[in-house]
Amino acid sequence: MNKSFLAAVLVAIFLTSCSGGDSPKGALGVTPLQNVCLDGGFWGPKMAQWASVTANDVLDKFVKDGIFANFDSVAAGKRDIGWHAGPPWYDGLTYESIRGISDLLVLYPDERLEKRLDTVITHIIAAQDNEPTGYINTYTQLNRNDKRWGKNGGQLRWQHDVYNSGCLVEGSSGKWVDVDR
Repeated sequence: MNKSFLAAVLVAIFLTSCSGGDSPKGALGVTPLQNVCLDGGFWGPKMAQWASVTANDVLDKFVKDGIFANFDSVAAGKRDIGWHAGPPWYDGLTYESIRGISDLLVLYPDERLEKRLDTVITHIIAAQDNEPTGYINTYTQLNRNDKRWGKNGGQLRWQHDVYNSGCLVEGSSGKWVDVDR
């Protein structure tokens, strides 16, 4: 049996047994994140480190790599400028990180980290608000705006429109904070 698969099954069983939920004996169910207890053993210290160190490091790298500049350029109305910080999937990476950090914030509340996440979300909202259709994919908008969703000679696989939009949808199911608009 694949060791990674076995580890995933064991974590799922642990999370379910930790929940104290109403699932019938032997049935796996969805456990609200706030009911999860990973405070010891192998995973507890790793989760605490991800919440206190890794999440901030990821956001620091986003700033350094210019990911937010992509959203800011789109928010400023720039299109087809032939510039984009990083690869086409950076938007999706941003959204996935929002989701992961949001989950960590449920288990390890941190007001400073939450404010940083609010700032990231504000960049994204500003970019999407500048697009009448609601479409957002900074790579496509900044490099090939007329080739959205791979149309008009675009390359859907390279542009990552579907991947990025899927990550946005999944990221939005995390802990989004209301932003005054």
